[in-house]
Amino acid sequence: MFEKTSEMKKQVDSHLFSEPYTPKREKVKWNVRTSSCGMVHRIAYTDVLRGNDYDERVLLFQAPFMLIKDACQFIFNVMNGNIRDMVLSNEHSCRRRNGKCYWRVAVRIVDLNEQFISFSEFVILLIAHIKRICNCKVRHYRPDTFINL
Repeated sequence: MFEKTSEMKKQVDSHLFSEPYTPKREKVKWNVRTSSCGMVHRIAYTDVLRGNDYDERVLLFQAPFMLIKDACQFIFNVMNGNIRDMVLSNEHSCRRRNGKCYWRVAVRIVDLNEQFISFSEFVILLIAHIKRICNCKVRHYRPDTFINL
């Protein structure tokens, strides 16, 4: 009996992560230039270098995981082989000022074809798609400012 419940839990979890991100847009007017409600999310991001030789480029987001997953999956499909992999992971982000821990999403970009698109243009493309998916404000911060937001 215990095995059936764990299998059911795995099926439910995989079902939750397989659906696309859908923001709450009940009060947004599509025919008017400005929306009647505030932004659904305020997203912060920064880019850092990691690895032994500081050769891995990583984007850190304070945003919902499903939103970043959908945006990265779309961009990965659009890039059509010009990027080898995009690895997403949740990380702890502990704040110094209040001592609380929050989650941030790390997106590691593996082997971006720099001759096709530069890293800064790739980030602009990803941010534009995130803005298209949901009603949000995306802001770039320096790494030292991002850590203590």
